[in-house]
Amino acid sequence: MTRRRDEGGAIAVMTALLSVALLTIGAFSVDLGVAYTSRMALQTAADAGALAAAATYADGAGRTCADLRAAVPEATARAAADRYLAANRSSLTTSATGTLSVTCTGGALRVSYTVRGDTPTYLGRLAGAGDALTAAVRAGAAVEVSPGGNGLRPLAICGADIPADATPGSVWRAYVPGIGLAPPSTCPLPPTPGDWWTLDCPGESDDDGGNGQAQLATQIRNGCSLPITAVSGQGGLAGTALGNLLRSACPTASTAPPYSCLSGDPGQPDAGQVRDAWAALIDSGRTIGLPVFCGPATCGPTFTGTGTHAVFPVQRVVVVTVCGYHFGKQLKKRYSSGIGVCTPASAAASALMADETDTSYLLLVARTLFASGSTQETGCALGDTTCDGGLRRVRLVE
Repeated sequence: MTRRRDEGGAIAVMTALLSVALLTIGAFSVDLGVAYTSRMALQTAADAGALAAAATYADGAGRTCADLRAAVPEATARAAADRYLAANRSSLTTSATGTLSVTCTGGALRVSYTVRGDTPTYLGRLAGAGDALTAAVRAGAAVEVSPGGNGLRPLAICGADIPADATPGSVWRAYVPGIGLAPPSTCPLPPTPGDWWTLDCPGESDDDGGNGQAQLATQIRNGCSLPITAVSGQGGLAGTALGNLLRSACPTASTAPPYSCLSGDPGQPDAGQVRDAWAALIDSGRTIGLPVFCGPATCGPTFTGTGTHAVFPVQRVVVVTVCGYHFGKQLKKRYSSGIGVCTPASAAASALMADETDTSYLLLVARTLFASGSTQETGCALGDTTCDGGLRRVRLVE
């Protein structure tokens, strides 16, 4: 009987010790689970904050990374990041702070956002743990030149007409072929009548379903539904080497993504429905993207074929607001706006309306624009005049 009482005492002691151990393990498990949930929310907040801060720079004026940094105070970017931190952090986190850093790296603007947050312990403090567990997370986002995107208009622009020093707000003319008219630039006259640098949107057949002019007019108003993307692998290339790459990359029109080789559409840019569509686009004041082909003075003629068999390799995308058109010969067809978003072009718009020449051109104002629809790597640095046309994307890089 004595032994049985002794064994019962030992079991009671062991049970007490095990209970303490299990309670301690359970306490830490509960607190670590809460801390893990809080950390995941902090990571989401850091990601959102980094993207928000980067977006403030992408909206800034200027082409180069240094220009963007100068245009946007770092405090403005930090405030944008902190708002997303406040909106996305877990209610379990008692305090959270963010630290922002901005650098120019590898031709892009990079934002790093580090978040630290405290999650209170509950049961763990009974086992001797502190009052809170601290987590630190980081996210990085980049502002880059985008190689393409959705909503681009199906008119090819000759790269030789784009001013090398164009920055957001710059006003310039993009010459286009008219009926029997060569552009007054180093860009080529289409090889045969019927080629006007108009394009099929990606995914179209070369006959436009028998409704070419109406479809082209709709696309000028609303843009292509599938993304247009510049030919990849251009980084560091120029002159003959760039021309050879563009031609070799586009033996035929693209039939699957990436849509970098666009087929020609003989529709005239000054035809009735199409001309009306340009006027509607001017009235809307929308910022759009236009595909660019490399002119012969830069890298030799890069588009091949004629008519519906023409193939245009997309060298880059230029972002603009269309503020007027002048389609020459016979009855002059003019339309312009120098008000609202087109105010920078007011003097040029007045000159356009008085222009009695036979030249055909669009009056454009350079802009920047967020891109969507392209995840392709870009070898173009911000501000590189050979490939940066103002199309921007923001993405997480860490």
